[in-house]
Amino acid sequence: MTYPQPPQRRSVVSQYQSVAPPPMMPMVVQPAVPSSSTAVWALVLGIVGLVAGWCLLGIPCIAAVLLGHVGVNDTRNNVKSGRGMAVAGLVMGYVGVLPAIILFFWMVLGGAAAVFAPSTIPTPTPSY
Repeated sequence: MTYPQPPQRRSVVSQYQSVAPPPMMPMVVQPAVPSSSTAVWALVLGIVGLVAGWCLLGIPCIAAVLLGHVGVNDTRNNVKSGRGMAVAGLVMGYVGVLPAIILFFWMVLGGAAAVFAPSTIPTPTPSY
């Protein structure tokens, strides 16, 4: 035998009742990891080396390669951030230093060939 259920009461919130907001979750703030200054300098010198490397004889590119390797080692254990900047400085440094090395040897070997090559200018013979 089933008995009829009493009517369910619905909770009605009137316009004068306020509903409490849900409790706020605590915010966890992690400190920022400092970036490696050598990685930043590798990136900057890599950009300068690509833009003005021909005028500066590849010196910024060589410095970018050296600082890029130091920056990669500096960011190895995730103590400092900036590994991508160090790698980008390395890549730009190598891209800029290879043509500078080729140009250097081309000029040095070309100059040496001009100095040590027999002269093709005819010497004037004295006329009597």
